[in-house]
Amino acid sequence: MNGMSDRVIPVNKAASSVLGNAKLYYKSDDAYGNNTLLGESDEKNIDVETVSIDSMLTSLSIDRCDVVKIDVEGFEHFVVRGMINTIKSNPNIKIVLEFSPAFFKFLEFSPLDFIMELREIGFRKIMKINEFTGHLVNITDNDLNSDNLFMCYLEKQ
Repeated sequence: MNGMSDRVIPVNKAASSVLGNAKLYYKSDDAYGNNTLLGESDEKNIDVETVSIDSMLTSLSIDRCDVVKIDVEGFEHFVVRGMINTIKSNPNIKIVLEFSPAFFKFLEFSPLDFIMELREIGFRKIMKINEFTGHLVNITDNDLNSDNLFMCYLEKQ
């Protein structure tokens, strides 16, 4: 587990906002990702169990969460909704989120709606990580058109 087995617990479930089941869509010729819970019905898929981060951490008796990495190919909104209690009870939490606006075509809201929801939750600094330099760069509401990593900081209220 990359030398992190004392800090990482693998869970064979899909993160979501609810407990349940979903279809995980995949391309058998794509070994590098792009698997998603948002897909077309004619794509290859398997059934997976879904769980919220809040319920998973509770079941594992984990009460502190400092860093979360989210890379869910367009399902970011649902993962964040499923971890509201985790966010609220960890005021110094940092989230690195791979933002995939191309997948929003499957949803009933826009990439900007998602950013606005993050702000409503309490994230005041939402910055893009420059993939070439690693530096954090401020974003604007008009800068949501490409797949970039965002670093989200929840400031103390």
